[in-house]
Amino acid sequence: MKKLLIYALLTGIFSVYMSAQGGRTRVTIVDQKEQTTIDMSCVPQKAFGMQFGIGNAAISKNLDPDLKTTSVQWSLNSYINLHEYFGLDIRIINSNINFKNKLWYDDFTRQQLDYFGLVFQPVLVGLRGNSPTFYKCMYGYLALRLGYGILAETYSYKMPVWNWTWDREDIEEYETQSWVGHGVSFEFEFGINLGRKVYIGYVFNRQGGTKTMDETNLETDINVNGNYFRLGFFF
Repeated sequence: MKKLLIYALLTGIFSVYMSAQGGRTRVTIVDQKEQTTIDMSCVPQKAFGMQFGIGNAAISKNLDPDLKTTSVQWSLNSYINLHEYFGLDIRIINSNINFKNKLWYDDFTRQQLDYFGLVFQPVLVGLRGNSPTFYKCMYGYLALRLGYGILAETYSYKMPVWNWTWDREDIEEYETQSWVGHGVSFEFEFGINLGRKVYIGYVFNRQGGTKTMDETNLETDINVNGNYFRLGFFF
């Protein structure tokens, strides 16, 4: 009888211990899941959006290798969620406007360059990846997109001509050129979603193009590399 009571007591203690261990294990699994998954209520399943950006663009070509312009950017996009951590990201009417007024002196002669350029990318298609939620509806994202775009530019040089009779500069000569090219587009972006509707990020946008010289019919490759701070909205 005594052995039976001892056996029952040990069995009860063991059962209580295993139940406690199982409860703690379940709590740990739930906590880990909450920390390593994204709250899907924060991710739009299908959404239409709009973005605005401001930054600078470097024009790589034979005009001026060091030419860097102020640049503003605007685009529309459509996002379709495919998985918990990524979705299809389509940029529509991605447009960048670049402008520059450069003034410099060469041997005491004032020279000026006025530049205006436009990059138009009708469609960019890619994937947008999402990180786990780290605070309420805040989570990181990273996106890569490819497409084909058009770039156009016009620029003019202004150089004063010295009038020896009056000993002064009284005439400005203008050299104006403009052209349109096309090529492959690439965009890389990362940032933070501040909620379901708003996000901020950094964007690198590259537009390639080919310029045909009117005089010689020779082709010159030109690249426009833009760096932007972007503010975006989902509707």
